[in-house]
Amino acid sequence: MKGVLGLVIGLSLTFSAFSAVELRNNHPDVYVVQKGDTLWDISAEFLVKPWLWPEIWTVNPQVANPHLIYPGDVLSLVYIGGKPRIVRKPGVIKLSPQMREISRGQAIPALPLERIKPFLVGARVVSEEELNSAPYLLANDGDHLVAGKDVRIYARGINQPEIQASYALFRPGDEYRDPVTDELLGREAIHLGAARVARAGDPTTLDITESVQESLKGDRLLPIDEQHLQPYFFPHVSKKKMDGQIISVYEGVTQIGQYNVVIINRGTREGMEVGNVFTVMSRGATVKDDIAGERRISKDNYSAISEFGKSIIGQGTSDEVKLPDEEAGEIMVFRTFDKVSLALVMTATRPMHVY
Repeated sequence: MKGVLGLVIGLSLTFSAFSAVELRNNHPDVYVVQKGDTLWDISAEFLVKPWLWPEIWTVNPQVANPHLIYPGDVLSLVYIGGKPRIVRKPGVIKLSPQMREISRGQAIPALPLERIKPFLVGARVVSEEELNSAPYLLANDGDHLVAGKDVRIYARGINQPEIQASYALFRPGDEYRDPVTDELLGREAIHLGAARVARAGDPTTLDITESVQESLKGDRLLPIDEQHLQPYFFPHVSKKKMDGQIISVYEGVTQIGQYNVVIINRGTREGMEVGNVFTVMSRGATVKDDIAGERRISKDNYSAISEFGKSIIGQGTSDEVKLPDEEAGEIMVFRTFDKVSLALVMTATRPMHVY
């Protein structure tokens, strides 16, 4: 994950908390939620700007978990006080002579789960302080230099370990720096797998339960952060106006498109929240305006040409002009850290390149 993008994100550019709700011309009046839907998909069925979903969503206090939407739920577009609203009724199927609820299963996520799940589970950004104080792998049970699934390992630095407690295994990766201030924003934690405490003590004994990459002596451990594993949230506009940059992209791509995961240089420190949606602006290029500085010679000025036959055309200075920034797409934040956040590219209207 390397490279800085020539992109700027900012709420002040194309939308704000005061954007007017605009329904799509071909919006449905009733929509039955399907398995595989996402909240973004459903919002885009009704709204020109899907991030304004909270403006039309009506919470029913009589329904358990009123913010969650399930396959089979019936969403109806109604008008309350002259404003469009979406109301939800749990899905039912008719069984003569009675009705029963459809098996609800899992609520639909805000974003495509297959796109973000690896990053909810594995992606992590740590500070230098976290890195320096994190427990570390001392050795494994056997003569092997590396450890994989079902291998027993020994670690030091775990404070009061609890039996069966799970830890993520990681290796320090690239630094993330602010492209404007050069501030160190954190370091990539390369996900290696997970291990469970089998025996307390110093060193602590753990068994590797998941292995993405083989672990080595010196690799670090951190508690698994369960609160970041839930993909259920609303797309919405940030409460705070902020600008920022995309500073990295996962998956080693050089051209960013829909559903790529990017890292932006704003985090909870700046008020970033899961579900925040931003417009991505592609920076306008700087071009030379040779025409503005060119001296034009009329017929009457040909006598001004020197005796050596050298024309004065084109000898003027040229101006450098920055072209306007242009919208390149939208991104939604799905995981936050102190100084950076992860976001999924929801739409890409023009190529976005890493340079």
